[in-house]
Amino acid sequence: MLESIMYILNYEKGETYMKKRLFPVLAMFMVLSMIFVGCSQPAENKTADADQANNKELTLTEVMNKADEAMTKQKGASYKMDGKQKMGAMGMTIDTDFSFDINVTNEPQAMYMKGKMELMGQSMPMEMYFVDNMMYQNMEGNWVKMNAPAEMMDQMAKEKPSDTFKKLDALLKKIGVEKEPKGVTMKKENGTYVVTIDSTQLEGDQNIFDEMLKEMQGQLGASTKELKDAGMNIDYSKMKIDKIKQAMHIDEKTFELKFVDQEIKMTVPMDQENFVIEQTMKATVNGAFDGKIEVPEDVKKKATSL
Repeated sequence: MLESIMYILNYEKGETYMKKRLFPVLAMFMVLSMIFVGCSQPAENKTADADQANNKELTLTEVMNKADEAMTKQKGASYKMDGKQKMGAMGMTIDTDFSFDINVTNEPQAMYMKGKMELMGQSMPMEMYFVDNMMYQNMEGNWVKMNAPAEMMDQMAKEKPSDTFKKLDALLKKIGVEKEPKGVTMKKENGTYVVTIDSTQLEGDQNIFDEMLKEMQGQLGASTKELKDAGMNIDYSKMKIDKIKQAMHIDEKTFELKFVDQEIKMTVPMDQENFVIEQTMKATVNGAFDGKIEVPEDVKKKATSL
């Protein structure tokens, strides 16, 4: 998402991805993606209902709690993230395709990603490590490093897929709604529970929609300082969420997350311009990751500081 913004900012100057500005921007792209897809962490609360009696129809909350429990049993996860993005600003439209393979561990907290982005007809390989509060990024064959922003690491550590629905469940109780609103549904399909949240259906209940917007603004706002350092002045308080639709596919027997489909449309004001961003993304869980993520010694030696 933010790589496209940076491309537009540098386009008129005849520059393509200035290294000192691109590096934190690439990191922020991961934060924005992980806000919706998430990384798992040990849960603070577990469902009290351990009864899996035959023929019992589970509620949405029970399914999400069981999915959360299944996630806590894993040391880490391996998954693939694929998507497309369109962004319009300054009379231009930027189309981007991206594909990443990602490994994540919870304790210690670390991530390794490798993949590529197709932008403006050009392919850009990407490889990145997040280890020991440091980020290492391969840029055009050269490794660079910098301290990982604390807010970004905290966000990555805290967010997990079921958080979206837990927060919604808490919100419904807070405002006194007894049933899930129209925009939250669950159905069985091909051996999975498909739990969907659609913000366009939630707009009928303005309290719920407003609280969701505040939640997202707070999450994205944690990256404000790093984005300003990269030359990008974004006022998230004026951000408009046109659409967020997320469908989580959870195994009916094991309650393990299989994949997440996601659609986003948002308008972000920045430097007197409005950036309209549309993104579709699919994150497929390949399975548990029991390995250890470490930065190779040759990468540490070659990496230059930004």
